Amino acid sequence: MICFKKVTKQLVDYKSVKELYFSAFPAVERAPFWLLMKKSKNDCADFYAIYDDEKWIGLIYAITDGKVVYVFYYAISEKERGHGIGVTVLNEFKNLYKGKKIFLAIEQIEEENAPNKKQRMSRYKFYQRCGFSRQNAKIVEAKITFDVMTYGGEINPESYNKMMKKYLGKIMSHFIKTEMKNFKI
Repeated sequence: MICFKKVTKQLVDYKSVKELYFSAFPAVERAPFWLLMKKSKNDCADFYAIYDDEKWIGLIYAITDGKVVYVFYYAISEKERGHGIGVTVLNEFKNLYKGKKIFLAIEQIEEENAPNKKQRMSRYKFYQRCGFSRQNAKIVEAKITFDVMTYGGEINPESYNKMMKKYLGKIMSHFIKTEMKNFKI
């Protein structure tokens, strides 16, 4: 059975969560880990270690605002990948936030010269299998452009922009630029 436990420094698998975070995401896409920990102590973010029964298998970090949930980081440990557990985890996550719109950002799938084009398509198809669909929008975070996938309905760019300003705070939002814009697929 999948369960989610809040990530704290006292969590038995804290070190594993931190190591997975640093190994699963490119440096250019990573927020400082201390910032994720700090923000998850507030109402605007949830940082979970993911367990299959009592076995730690991954992490998920979500920014929340009312009826919208942004899956900011999601990773399954390398040993557990490829066994279908990722779909099960996202189904449980959707149950955890039942009735809310959930969205995530993925690397652009139509970027022609991407060195990991096959991996990008694989991720895209994975999220489709999990019930997510591509929205006609792009997210730009720290000068990197992402495609948007949603579950439970489309996300209004104004909602995203407002949520991120709230999450980052007045000072940080001046230094870290984030924006969602609609476009035609």
